[in-house]
Amino acid sequence: MDGVAHGPASIAALRDAVQKGREPPAADSVARLPSYWLFVIGTVCIGAFMGQVDSSIAQLLLPKLELEFNARLSTVSWVAVSYLLAMAAFLPIFGRLADMMGRKLLYTGGFLLFVLSSGLCGLAPSLPVLIAFRVLQGIGAALLSSNSVAIVVAAAGPARRGRALGILSAAQAVGLSTGPALGGLVLDLLDWRWVLDQRAGRARRHRPGMVPASAHQRPAG
Repeated sequence: MDGVAHGPASIAALRDAVQKGREPPAADSVARLPSYWLFVIGTVCIGAFMGQVDSSIAQLLLPKLELEFNARLSTVSWVAVSYLLAMAAFLPIFGRLADMMGRKLLYTGGFLLFVLSSGLCGLAPSLPVLIAFRVLQGIGAALLSSNSVAIVVAAAGPARRGRALGILSAAQAVGLSTGPALGGLVLDLLDWRWVLDQRAGRARRHRPGMVPASAHQRPAG
């Protein structure tokens, strides 16, 4: 039944994305709003902000992790390095997959992986397990980053493209600069596990369902 609209999280939507490269459009109740493009940009900016926070926040944890796991700094540094390596390595791969399967489902899947791995990092019982979860977190961040620019451009349209990309770049810059301050505050008041886990709580308030399907671009106007 090709004429039936499937939800973005349904099995039918996943099957259509894998087999036909087709994904469901945005929800009608959201897509009809005049400010729809702003909702999309805001949604993507939250994901971009979180990814950049993670790239800078782990540096503050290294001295604490040395004591926690009784490890050398060269070993503990992999908590920060593994995230960046995984993110950089998977960016081109997910960019190609997004062209084949659609950006909306990959972005949503990346967001869910990012949230899950953030929670697991806070529960890691040992340093190797923490590094493994940070790799998963970097993969989730790569899924977000590889789709964010294309989603913003598709939602904003040619007339608003420059403004939309400027907002996205500002969100990334704010996330990169906020990471050390936010991590230091949480580390001082609570514990290092809260630094790694607090993003999962913040991310649950994010709504990736607002992201439009890449095959259904909303014209500017």
